[in-house]
Amino acid sequence: MSNPIMVFENINQAKECLIEWQKRLYLDDWLIKIEFGDCDEDALAHINTNHDMKTAKITFSKNVEKWQREETFYKYFAEKILVHELLHIIFDMPYFKETVECSDFKLQQHQKVEFMARSLIMTKYNLNKSWFLYEP
Repeated sequence: MSNPIMVFENINQAKECLIEWQKRLYLDDWLIKIEFGDCDEDALAHINTNHDMKTAKITFSKNVEKWQREETFYKYFAEKILVHELLHIIFDMPYFKETVECSDFKLQQHQKVEFMARSLIMTKYNLNKSWFLYEP
């Protein structure tokens, strides 16, 4: 079996990957757009959702080179980031008042989404956890 998609070569490749993962995650009744654009400085991607209308827009940071050069513990790769963002639809994190307790809860939930995304990629490609580690 092949490896995960590290960088989307073009928008069509990203859309094909999106369609596949929508089916795998039972999100194929959602209308989801994907684009490359500006994200917050520390974000690889961002998702905006409307659960009432079952619509979402995922924006991938167009500054991929930054994420590939940054010193990090884990590899940057687009397919895992896409899965991570799609999982935010399933595990929606409501907006809370910014308190220490709420920030801690959001952080814990975000970590669970990340580990779930990695687990799904591991299952699809028959990888182990060490595959994700960044080795320059």
